[in-house]
Amino acid sequence: TKPEVAVQKATKLLEDDAVDFLVGSSSSGDTLAVLPLAEEYEKIMIVEPAVADSITGSEFNPYIFRTARNSSQDAYAAAAAIAEEGVKIATFAPDYSFGWDGVSAFKTAAEKLGAEIVLEEYANSIDKHCITDTTTLPYKKTYAWIIANAKRYETPRPYRHPNGAIIWVKL
Repeated sequence: TKPEVAVQKATKLLEDDAVDFLVGSSSSGDTLAVLPLAEEYEKIMIVEPAVADSITGSEFNPYIFRTARNSSQDAYAAAAAIAEEGVKIATFAPDYSFGWDGVSAFKTAAEKLGAEIVLEEYANSIDKHCITDTTTLPYKKTYAWIIANAKRYETPRPYRHPNGAIIWVKL
């Protein structure tokens, strides 16, 4: 959803449907746009799963209740896994509050651990979170997954993602 659409929908819920609570959104951008309505209409807004720090940080109001983690918690865990003295890190994030808050928190944590942030790249999230120019990366070789000749299954195949399957790689 676009933030302005989220505001329209939340306003309808508050005015036409007279809801007692707002819950959501999954987008930090949408959530930040709707936060002022919770205060204006004096209705509790339960935030889940949007994670931008600013939701319960700089943009907080007394009607906001977060039930999940925030960007800083993710960022500190990621930094603890890969950052140390002498490590150079490039960050890539979507170009809105979720990405900005996440990179800001990650940079703080990684730099405290001695890592150097050599590049911050923010991509339009609508454009598949792409890196616009790989020549700016400070590496001799850049690797990425390329999916070619993908085929859609007629019947979806069940998949269960195992716990602990995320692997951090030092470049």
